[in-house]
Amino acid sequence: MPVSATQLEERTQDSSELLEGIMPSAITFAMMLRHKTMSAWLRAEFDGYENADAALPYRRGLPGHIVANSPQYGWIPAPVNPQQTTDFGRLDLTEGVKDLEEFCLTSKKGNGKRIQLNKEVTAVLQKQINLSAELAINVSREEYSKIRELPTLNQRF
Repeated sequence: MPVSATQLEERTQDSSELLEGIMPSAITFAMMLRHKTMSAWLRAEFDGYENADAALPYRRGLPGHIVANSPQYGWIPAPVNPQQTTDFGRLDLTEGVKDLEEFCLTSKKGNGKRIQLNKEVTAVLQKQINLSAELAINVSREEYSKIRELPTLNQRF
């Protein structure tokens, strides 16, 4: 059954409707209109990006906080200076809409997602701050929510 623009718009405004359920209809609608650019973008957002280079600019370099795993206190802010935060405290999100939405729905307001730094970056940063603890980037739920909202906003126009 073909979807109309009005039906699609209503679904984007319904707070009980999940984005992962709307996007296949939006992709189909864009293909029906022969809008290849829009359907390709929606498909990439839905499935996720292969790597950071394929991701669009709004998914790259998202700000995070560098945290260290203390045996005594658990995850705490790492003792880094602003330049180290600029150099190492940014992350590219390549996950698909389903993963982004699932994180936003299951985490509480104010929480973030902790993502391990790769070994090379960890080694460089550990040497700079003279710390041997495990390091990660904590990206806030709000940053994930901003990414998740973009396809919905674009479908409304």
